[in-house]
Amino acid sequence: MTRLERWRFTDVRAYLPRTAADPGPWEDVLGKAPEALRSALLTPLMVGLARDVYSDDPAREPAHLLDDTRFPTRQAIEDHLLDASITAAYGDGSDDLPARRRLAELASHLRRSRTYNLAWWELGKPMALGARALLAGSAVAVVGWALAVAVHLAFGFDLSTSVQGGLMSGGLAGAAFAAAHAWLAVKFPQVLRPTSMRLRLRPGKRRETGRRLTVGLLCGAALGAALNLINSILAGSPLDRAFFFFDTAILAIGYGSGAALAFALLSLLETPFDLQRAGAPAELLASNRRTVAIQVLVSTITASIGAPVLMWGVVLLLRWSPLTGWFGLSPNFDPLYGLFVWANTAAIAGAGYALALTAWGQWLLFAWVWLPVTGALPWNLPRFLEDAYARRVLRRFGPYYQFRHSRMQDYLAGGGLDPAGTGPDRA
Repeated sequence: MTRLERWRFTDVRAYLPRTAADPGPWEDVLGKAPEALRSALLTPLMVGLARDVYSDDPAREPAHLLDDTRFPTRQAIEDHLLDASITAAYGDGSDDLPARRRLAELASHLRRSRTYNLAWWELGKPMALGARALLAGSAVAVVGWALAVAVHLAFGFDLSTSVQGGLMSGGLAGAAFAAAHAWLAVKFPQVLRPTSMRLRLRPGKRRETGRRLTVGLLCGAALGAALNLINSILAGSPLDRAFFFFDTAILAIGYGSGAALAFALLSLLETPFDLQRAGAPAELLASNRRTVAIQVLVSTITASIGAPVLMWGVVLLLRWSPLTGWFGLSPNFDPLYGLFVWANTAAIAGAGYALALTAWGQWLLFAWVWLPVTGALPWNLPRFLEDAYARRVLRRFGPYYQFRHSRMQDYLAGGGLDPAGTGPDRA
């Protein structure tokens, strides 16, 4: 660990003049510095900020630091240097004020998250779990509706039926994935962190796989049963007939088994990413995006094949079962309907898994939708973060962004502004 020692003022007097093209102004200021300025310039952070603000641009005049009316205390000088460093980084033009507001929003977000590390997969951390699950479920519902409408139209349904079917499929899928998000966030929070795909039977893997299989089975079965119930109500079918209960059982078994198989297989293949080995935040994000693409492919194929095949198997069993004769039923399974179920399930399952149950999905929902819309963070957050890093306002620490110093974050989060203005004085 690096330990930052306080400077001696003699070291400051020797160093700062050498950082400017003309050492004279700094020599004059430091030669008659009041006690407040002397004590402020005893830490590496403040010396660095003073260099950035006053040495890098000869138009800025350090003599204004001697104004004990404007800067009567060490705190006032430190706040001024923190504030002025932002202006020094972004210039005195039109970029300064928007950047200052965005940095304050970012600092406030980190304070609400109780951390100094900005992790792209934890942008939703300050929100309550229920609100996060609701947001994830709503996103799945909207995307699921659009995909379901497209699938319905592709299979020859008219627009009205397609929109109605999309509302049912998307709405129910949103509810199911919201419940899955909330449950996994509590029981297995590592699911919503960056993962890699590798078959690795570590200790506890069997129990985790069993629990995720269970939540997939329950959510999928509830989705299938609800779909049949709503379809029957809208079609005006009586709910006390035997075929309604058989249809409900078939759909519940099909959807539940398909979701259970997908959840279990993904549990076996997922391995938490070793953040100690992670590179820059953008590199980890790109890596996780590729991982999510594989996860979506696995979950889509598993769920979409599992659901129709298992429903077809249940229909065959019922046809050979004496129960059908007792209830006067003649079960049949239309291959075209099976293909429709496959396509609808594949589209919604893949999108739902990516949005609600992956780290990349959380990044997408919060960095590109919720936080910019609510004004909590700027639009195009990746570009803003990289720009702030290039200007040395932020730094990278493995897969995290951090403010250059925790003091800078605390100052911005507190809404502090330079009492003497919005930036350094110019000569």
